[in-house]
Formats: sequence, C-alpha cells, structure tokens
Amino acid sequence: MKEASATTLGKMTTIPRFLALATMYVITYITLLPVVRAEGDDTYFMEQLSHTAPVDWVIQRYMTWSGRIFSESSAAFFLPLPQIAWRLADAGMIVLLSYSLTRITFSVFSIKKLFISYAAVWLIAPSVWLSASYWVAGSFAYLWPAAIGCFSTLLLVGLIRARSVRFWGIYIVAAVLASLGVEQVGPCIVAFGFITVVALYVRDKSFSIPAVVYTLASACALLVELLAPGSAVRNEREMQVRYPEFEDMSFIVKIYKGVIWHFGYMYNYLFVLVFAMAVVAIFIVISGKGLQHKFISIRSCTFDVDYLLAYFVTAMIFIVACASQLRILSTLSVFDLRGNSSSLLRWLLPFAFWIVLLFAVWMLVMRVDGSYCYQFFMISAAIASGALMYFSPTIYASGPRSMFIPSVCLLCSLLHLLDRHWRNEYLLLFGIPAFISILHFTLNLYRNFNLVLFI
Repeated sequence: MKEASATTLGKMTTIPRFLALATMYVITYITLLPVVRAEGDDTYFMEQLSHTAPVDWVIQRYMTWSGRIFSESSAAFFLPLPQIAWRLADAGMIVLLSYSLTRITFSVFSIKKLFISYAAVWLIAPSVWLSASYWVAGSFAYLWPAAIGCFSTLLLVGLIRARSVRFWGIYIVAAVLASLGVEQVGPCIVAFGFITVVALYVRDKSFSIPAVVYTLASACALLVELLAPGSAVRNEREMQVRYPEFEDMSFIVKIYKGVIWHFGYMYNYLFVLVFAMAVVAIFIVISGKGLQHKFISIRSCTFDVDYLLAYFVTAMIFIVACASQLRILSTLSVFDLRGNSSSLLRWLLPFAFWIVLLFAVWMLVMRVDGSYCYQFFMISAAIASGALMYFSPTIYASGPRSMFIPSVCLLCSLLHLLDRHWRNEYLLLFGIPAFISILHFTLNLYRNFNLVLFI
C-alpha cells in the first residue's frame, strides 16, 4: 500500500511539472518563430557546409579558427537542417537553462519557483538575449554551452547538499560539452568543480570521486579548447583586422583598457540585474524578517549595518534613476580611456561611483543572503567571466553577447537570494516585468526581425 501511495504521489507531482515545462517551452517556441538565418555567420557557415562534410568542417574550424568544438559541432549539425529544427532545440535550451537555475538556486523545487526562474531570465538585457539566444550562430556559442553547463552543475549542487545523485556520468558529459563551448563557460565550470572538491574534503575529510572526475574532465576539455591551433590563427587575424596594437600592449595596459570596456558593458547590459538584486535585498531588510542584524557603535550612537547599507544603496540607485534630471547622466555613463589634469575628477567620478555602488550591493546581498561563500563566488564569477575578454583581441568586436555568461551568474545570485527569503509576492515582482519584457521582445521580433540590437 505504501509503495502504491508513493507511486501515485510521484505521478501527481510529475504531471504539473511537465505541464509547467511544456507551457514555458510553447511560449519560448512562439517567440522563436520569426527568427531566420541572419546575414553573416549563419549564411557563411551554411555556404561552407554545403560543400564540406560536417566532421571535416569542425576539424577545419578547430585547426584554423577556434577550439569551440561543441559550438561548431552544433552549428554543423543544425544549420543544414530546416530552421524549425533549430527553433525546437533552442526553445529546449532556454527551458533547460530555467530548469537548471531553479535546481541550482532553490533548496526545494516547486512550480512557483520554476516560473520565477523562467521570469528571471527575461530580465537579461534584450540586446544580450537577442545576440546570445535568438541569433542562430550566437546561440550555439553562448546559450547552449551556458544551459548545458548549468545543468552539469546539478551534480555539484547535489553533492554539496549531501543528496544522492544518480547517473552522475551524464552531468560529467554535460560539463565536458559545455567546456568545449564559449571560453567564458569552461573556466566557471572548472572553478566551481574545484571549489566543490575542496569544500567536500573539508566537510567529509575525503575526496568525492564524482566531483574530482567532474573537475578533471572539464579541465581537460577546457585545455583542448584553449590550446586549439586555430585559436592562435584567429587571434593573429583579429589583431590584423580589428585591433592591430593589441600584440604590442603590455599586460597592465590590457587590464587597464579592459576594465574601462568592462564598466561600459556592465552599465549598459547588467544594471537591470544589479538593480533587481538591490531591490530584493532592500525589501528584505525593510521587512526585517529572518535577518541576523549587526550593530556598530560610534560615539555612543548605535547603527544597524544592514539598514545603513540598504539606505545607502537606495540613495545611489535614486541618483541613477534621476541622473537625467540632475544632468549627470553623461558623467555617470561615459567611461573614457584616459583623463587629463583639467578633467581628472570627471574621468574618475563614474568609475568611483559604480565601484562604490556595486561593492555596496555586493555586501548587502551577501549579508541578507547569509551564504557568504555562495554569493562571493557567484558574483566573482560574474565579474571574472567578463574580465576574460581583457586578453582577447576580439574584445571590441564581441558585442553584448559577451555579457550573457555574467548575466547567468547574476541570475544564480538573485534567485538564491529569493530562496533564502521566499515570498509569494515575488511572483508578481518578477512576473509583471517578465511579461512586459517577453511582450516587448516578441513584438520587436515579429514586426521587423534583424540583428539590430534593440534596447
């Protein structure tokens, strides 16, 4: 009787989950209907594949262009097929990303939390979402490795939570494939695998075989990608065409210019996610539930650190929101390569402002979340995955899609924060903006779809 009851209960919980995933899949597929092969990489790859065998084409790309074996193999398989094949697969990858984010960030899986995760991915900047997910060639290199990479980390999440993980070889295969995608994914997977190995050893005083195999396999795949002969050839070509001075630049100069590029891209493409994290953290502090407040005393005056951070972040976000009315929008949003004696303050001000704001949000999120290590490593991954572009000659030609992996990392941080302080009100807080975003995005696609990166 007990076994029969357990089976019935399992079916009752499986059917709603399936319906929820199917609903998300249908919505996503509808948004993909107007997407066609864009002039450029899509048509160029199709023309090459029309007279080259897929395997030969992947080998040729590895030897002459890049080590993204998974991305190139996906292109070689799907581009010769009718466009509907890509739409079906791409919709599946977006749903897989949402599902994986739910399993990674929430301690208990539920339909509500699944829809929150799906809503959250629509907070990614439209131009980033378009070029990394709705551009055929871009999806192979960014969305697909990210989705499969997030899925692979379910093994690490299960091990950290001391849960049994069946068929863990599937997650290792997924980690290898993702590490053979875009260069920003592999380092994240290897880093999180290594952190998990260390954390489990400290906790259990023994090495976890699945975690060790996961880390070593993904590290080997990453080396295969990074050491591809085509990578050197590509860098040489890109330097000649796009960035001639890159080869002669010192390490410090590359970091200097990269940081300036990074700030501009974070401001344009990541601010909505940073804003969402700040709003949720401020809301939690104001509600005052589930927090371990820390107090400091200065000259007999006692201050609540959490409230101070919340008020400070609120004030800075208010300044950003009113920047146009205050006539300081250009001051806060323009990041110059260099300053001079007469404009040194104006040159430094946007960097100082955003460093202080981002650090304050970071500290507030870590304190409110309570899982300092998780938030530290996840937000660090968001920053570091963008910083990898500093050492690529394609940095100024990469476009908004280079902020897709950082966006996914920030989503992990945001959703984990929601899990620590769950409220049903979050369904409206995220559902309404997500609905508006989906509607706006889809209307733009149906009216006149091209790769113009609408904001």
